Amino acid sequence: MNSFARLVLFLFIGFLSVTAEAQIEISGTIINSETGNPVPFAYVKKKKINRGAITNEDGYFKLTCWETDTLIISFVSYQRIEVPYTYFIENDQLLLNPSDNELATVEIYADFDFLYDLFEAARQNLKRADSYPAKSYFALETSTAGIPVELLECYYNAEIGPSGINDLQLKNGRIGMSEESGTYYASLSTTQIISDYRLLNKRNNQFPTNPLQLNKNKLKRVYDLKLDAFQDGIYKIRFICKNEEWDYFNATVWIDKFTEQIVQIDLQENDLNKHPFVVIDQEHKMDSLNFNISYTFSNDATQSLDKIAFNYDLNYENNHHTRVMKSGGVFLFFEKDAEFDLPYYTETDHKLSDYDKIVGQPYNEKFWAQNEVISPSRKSILYKAYFKRAGVLLNFDELSKRNNEVCKNRIIEWSQRRVLMDEINQFGNYDIARKNDVHHTQLIRDLYNFQAHIYLDRNAYDDTVYYLSKTLIDLEDSFYHLEVNKNTTCIINTYFDLVELERRNMMEVLQLNDWSKLQVDSIYQKSQDWLATNLKYYLAEVDHGENNAAVKRFNKVILGNMGIDNSLLIWSDFMAEKAASQNTISAEPWIELYNYGTALLQIGEYEKSLPILLEAYEMGSQDPWLAYNIGLNYLKLNKIKKGCEFLSMAKEMGEEVPEELTSECE
Repeated sequence: MNSFARLVLFLFIGFLSVTAEAQIEISGTIINSETGNPVPFAYVKKKKINRGAITNEDGYFKLTCWETDTLIISFVSYQRIEVPYTYFIENDQLLLNPSDNELATVEIYADFDFLYDLFEAARQNLKRADSYPAKSYFALETSTAGIPVELLECYYNAEIGPSGINDLQLKNGRIGMSEESGTYYASLSTTQIISDYRLLNKRNNQFPTNPLQLNKNKLKRVYDLKLDAFQDGIYKIRFICKNEEWDYFNATVWIDKFTEQIVQIDLQENDLNKHPFVVIDQEHKMDSLNFNISYTFSNDATQSLDKIAFNYDLNYENNHHTRVMKSGGVFLFFEKDAEFDLPYYTETDHKLSDYDKIVGQPYNEKFWAQNEVISPSRKSILYKAYFKRAGVLLNFDELSKRNNEVCKNRIIEWSQRRVLMDEINQFGNYDIARKNDVHHTQLIRDLYNFQAHIYLDRNAYDDTVYYLSKTLIDLEDSFYHLEVNKNTTCIINTYFDLVELERRNMMEVLQLNDWSKLQVDSIYQKSQDWLATNLKYYLAEVDHGENNAAVKRFNKVILGNMGIDNSLLIWSDFMAEKAASQNTISAEPWIELYNYGTALLQIGEYEKSLPILLEAYEMGSQDPWLAYNIGLNYLKLNKIKKGCEFLSMAKEMGEEVPEELTSECE
């Protein structure tokens, strides 16, 4: 290495060292100075850029800081404090002081009629607040009798308005569930229920009316007001409904007397008659819903929404037991006027529920590591451990694709594992009765459908763009109800392989340059346009497997570009005739497994092929070829005794076994 190169290398290494020293990760716990309890969901923000972290249920946070950072710690009803970041290098706790109670200073008033005027002014100020985008974190936990039954974590792009959440677009999410009394209790609808509620507008609301939805005259007729405290210039006012039979929330409202702004509003009601919660199964019942929801706003000129927290409990009756379900959750809004790059879907976003999106998304470990705005609490860690042991985890870790009867994977990731016919038709999304209706005219193209999407997630971290991309096969929207022929399994898998091939081509382009978001939009759309044209051409050419030449031609494309030979999945003429002579539907599973397993055997994937061939055998097939290949597979794995057993079985059924194999059994 010459001297100039050594100098450049030295300077580069020196730069890295300085950069590494300029940032440091700090952590700490925010504590109520009077009670000693942790302060959950307090904001720990960097003063210069108004970004930071949020404390979890334990009052704990962690944050990466620069050497010049000053931190602002704030929470409603507490005194705001500023400290240098170095405070948390020397201390693991910070005491936050509650605001002083100055109620005595307002006791001179003969009545509190002025509170109605103050509230009306604050209500009008809130109505005038601007809408804005923000990043959002959502968490929900549900338990019964102390047993965890549900955990949900999501990041969204949110559109925030004066009344609450105008719109939510999922970035990424993960779910944990466990079975209780024969039911998996999933409250994913809660996300929609909370986001649909409008604080300032009672039209179409499915909850009781709240004070913000009433003008002053109506408010006086419905509510009694009680001043509970006057804290640091903020009135704490209770709104008590005059008639318990009316459908109105009781409420507690915090109002800044100087800015005439609402700082926080809590709505609570027991045994709600009016609510949008529904049972999981039509045969189930629920009652005794107690509900509390709290909105916290920033006390500044923007009056932006910082947090929505809620708790509810209800009696839930399934076919076995009645359980008290307790749920608690929070929406946290951070980085106002900033948004995540949302993942790309081929399907329009509105056609996919949160659950569909979450279970269909690939696990994105890097995203969660880089966007941990709130650290896991001790409770959430225990929940995850419980679900890992006794339940289901989706999009958390290597268990993210666990398949069971409740959380059956309707969307699977493309892999070299071939898709079988019984998988294509497993969700029954096609009306077979219509197919068999002689009075109903159907085109051939209506009798089958293959659905796959290119998933692309773009994320920027420290000026570096990171992509996560997968081909997702949608089994729910895929079906095949034409007569099965020898090429059927081949053409299905070639279709999905063509989508995967285009995804790889797209990723090659994306890796060539540091593309802007608009440029990525264009590149992704070009891939969609290519697929729309060429997949249609492919299906027309192969003619549902009747055009052997086209099947072979497209197979060569996949073999040459991806090294996958789908011709191994083409049935021999003998096998096709055999299937045609039997009930095709019942014959399909073992025949496909046979071909799939034999294909893996031929390319040397012995560990993968054996369980597939054995699965075909367990379906009750007594085919000599199947027995022969199982025996051969066992020999390849050096399991001589088992191999000889199946070779002997094949020979008894009339199959010729080469001497070089039988000699190993002597």
